[in-house]
Amino acid sequence: MAGNLNDFIGKTGNADADVGAYENAKSPLPNGKRYKASPEEIAKVFKHYSKGGTKYNGDDGGSPTDAKGESKGGGVFGLIEKAVGFIDKGVKFTASMASDAYRTQLGKGTNDDDTTLKMLEAVKEGGLLGSPAKLAQAFYKETLQQLTEESKLLSEVNTKTGISGELSKSLRYDMVAAQGEAKKYGFELSDIGDFYVGLTEQSGKFSLINKTTIVEASKTAAALGMSLTEMASSIGDYERVGIGAKQTTKAIGDAAVRSISLGLNARKVADGMKESIGKLNEFGFKNGVVGLERMVQKSIEFKVSMENVSTIAEKVLNPEGAIDLAANLQVLGGAIGSFGDPIKMMYDATNNVEGLQDSLIGAAKGLATYNQQQGRFEITGINLRRAREMAGALGISMGDLTKTAIAAQERMAASTALMSRGLQMKDEDKDFLTNLSRMQDGEMKIVVPESLQDKLGKQSEITLSKLTEDQKNVLLANKKAFEEMNPEKMAMAQLTETQQIGRNMDVVAAYIKIRSANFLRGAAGEAVKSQMQSLYNTVAGMADKGVNPKQSEDSGKNVTKTFLEQGAFAGIKVLGTEMVAGVKEVFSTNKIANPVSQQPQEIKQTVHFTSDVPAGYLSELAKKDAAFGFEFKNTKGYDVLSIANKKGK
Repeated sequence: MAGNLNDFIGKTGNADADVGAYENAKSPLPNGKRYKASPEEIAKVFKHYSKGGTKYNGDDGGSPTDAKGESKGGGVFGLIEKAVGFIDKGVKFTASMASDAYRTQLGKGTNDDDTTLKMLEAVKEGGLLGSPAKLAQAFYKETLQQLTEESKLLSEVNTKTGISGELSKSLRYDMVAAQGEAKKYGFELSDIGDFYVGLTEQSGKFSLINKTTIVEASKTAAALGMSLTEMASSIGDYERVGIGAKQTTKAIGDAAVRSISLGLNARKVADGMKESIGKLNEFGFKNGVVGLERMVQKSIEFKVSMENVSTIAEKVLNPEGAIDLAANLQVLGGAIGSFGDPIKMMYDATNNVEGLQDSLIGAAKGLATYNQQQGRFEITGINLRRAREMAGALGISMGDLTKTAIAAQERMAASTALMSRGLQMKDEDKDFLTNLSRMQDGEMKIVVPESLQDKLGKQSEITLSKLTEDQKNVLLANKKAFEEMNPEKMAMAQLTETQQIGRNMDVVAAYIKIRSANFLRGAAGEAVKSQMQSLYNTVAGMADKGVNPKQSEDSGKNVTKTFLEQGAFAGIKVLGTEMVAGVKEVFSTNKIANPVSQQPQEIKQTVHFTSDVPAGYLSELAKKDAAFGFEFKNTKGYDVLSIANKKGK
């Protein structure tokens, strides 16, 4: 019985019986198993009975028709068909929307090489039933691309750093293993390669890193809006003062969290620490890296240049400089804090350089006064002369000193306004609210985003001198949320919910690619290992023997000359002689062995052809020339006698 589905529809009067008859006709399969009808085939049979049709209209998924050719849509299965069709359209529509959102919100634009975008496009095109096949096809191509990227990564890392062998192999595995998680933070495999190359270039030695180091660096870099190359540069700078990659990543990440908890730009703090990290080897810091971090934060808050603090510290490292500076500042009225005590200044320069920064801020603070008419702080009159003299004594510029003076007075005004309200809060809470505020119309005010105005009494701005308890609690709730963050949360908080989902899809896609690539690499490697080894042995033997260019050139000329003068058959014969003789020579001279049996192999080439030329005749011709090692066989199975008999018929 024919195995066409249309031949069985409606034959038995029962859908299950029709399917069973169809499966029996298609069984057994070549492997001896019973044929199972596909869901699509079963649906076609049931569609016939559910709609009362008597004839199935084609094999293209069309509906059964009645005598008038009108589609019959009744029955339970008709409703199911409509429901499936509706769901299929919904799946395609959802995938289409997700694809558009992914392109726009993740900044992918028209980058059709993105794996996640290809997943969405496959679902968008294939719908409910066609997606699995299209996804499989897309991922196969992506798997091949992954293998290409890994090979390129290995080559570039080895070339640019000189690392090789087991170290290179282990490093590659960790880089690839970190790729999936790094995708969550917007980094590609090539970025990870740049990260390692950057570390090596900074240190001048192999930087043995693992998956954890790469992932943590990715989190911190993403939180601060840095590239992995920039992160590698920072790690290199920290390493010069004896701080390793792991400790550096943690220090930068912790500094970022503490900075946003103070209302400061975390990236600006990180950059400032990177620029000044070398100071740890030049002066004494009471709290090490954390002390440097707080100094950078204050340099932003009070507009104090870190270089200016270093200049002052350099000046007071010796007794003469410290005594001279203290004497000059006492005359000018700037002997504030350590600046009034030469011994204390020398101590701070060698053990607590943070103290010198506080003294500079204190000395500058009294220079600025508030101009009621202009609504701002300024330095005027006699204070201008004092500022100039103080700047000269300290060894810094007049402009830098005045900026610090004005910033210090503004912060003092904010602190005074908060104290006047009698609100209970910690110093760091005051710093947070102060850093949120700006001088405006003679008062320190916080501009309120529209989305927060309902929680803050529907005010577009809040004057610190009028801050209420409820408003304080709302604002400090944000500070508390910042304190509970880490680099990972910071990085993800910078994205919309749609972007976060997209990044998570990137991770899933990356892990599938990595797993598939590893599987394919292992399978392919095992499949061709023995063949590749055999080929390698042959080629290696030829290389050991060496090549005579002149002899090879003469052989080529001889073949061409024979073609031209004696015809094609003679030319082929000469070509075969040259090739076979050369291969025989390699095997006999170098004793090339099969990698499995390790026994010398005899060369014997069998030529199959489909013409009616008798194989025995060609073999006899070949035997006349010992150079030929060919055995001729006709795939039609003819020999001389059978061809003769065939012609006799």
